[in-house]
Amino acid sequence: MKIRSVATVVRTEGVWATSRLAMGHLRASSVDRLKVPLGPALGVEFWAAYNRRQAELLYDSRSVAEPLETRWVDPKAIQKRPIYGCFDKLTNIGSVRGGVWDYSVTDVGNHPTVRGLHQRFEEGRAWEDTVYYARNVAAIEAGSVRKGCSTPEEFLDVRCVYLDTLFERIRMDGYRTQAELDGAMIDTNRFEMNQDRLLTNEVGVNIGRDGSFLINSGFHRLAIAKILRLEEMPVQIIVRHRDWQRTRTAALDTAFESMPPTVRSHPDMVDVLDTTSRRVAS
Repeated sequence: MKIRSVATVVRTEGVWATSRLAMGHLRASSVDRLKVPLGPALGVEFWAAYNRRQAELLYDSRSVAEPLETRWVDPKAIQKRPIYGCFDKLTNIGSVRGGVWDYSVTDVGNHPTVRGLHQRFEEGRAWEDTVYYARNVAAIEAGSVRKGCSTPEEFLDVRCVYLDTLFERIRMDGYRTQAELDGAMIDTNRFEMNQDRLLTNEVGVNIGRDGSFLINSGFHRLAIAKILRLEEMPVQIIVRHRDWQRTRTAALDTAFESMPPTVRSHPDMVDVLDTTSRRVAS
């Protein structure tokens, strides 16, 4: 997958561009390693403002999104996940990045969490017969703490019961935003309840250069939304590819009817199109 991805970039963008993109990705990864330890100390509101300001230095500020805003997206549109890990949500929310990170992806359906929840809620298996349980319990027995649990019994009695409750609540009440829930369904056995958690607890996605969605965080809720065949769910955009941000910026000066249909109807264009419509009206 990695070789095919690099070859694709070389063919489409050239050797020099590929080398610059790769170095940019490496530099960004190095910055991440420095940012993550500082993340909790500075808080999500600092990082949201910082990331927005960095983007506004490079792009028309009217096209730079509010980092903590949500978008309503069809769960079926989120089909891919990163192969080599996800961006730290706290320090990257609302940021814009170049690089080839959106090429190294695979199907979200083959993730063990998504597969395991499918086995539980679609096939009706006992938790003990799912890949989700087997994978996490194997890690616990090897000495790890998984989802806040340190024994197989705790994992079954606490984490799995939490997921059963979450599934039933979404099935019965529909998918509600974190603001509406006000922390009611945060797994406090796994996470500390604080303001940063409340502000960033929606499913997190990244947007690739072509506008495609990549899941970044919230695999469990995405899996449940897909199983329940929900038409839409709220998400937060963690990282936008630089080329997608350029598309957002270009839309400010493009007539609506001249935009490709995939751009006009994209969930991440609602704020830009609103800005454009106000400009035309005035």
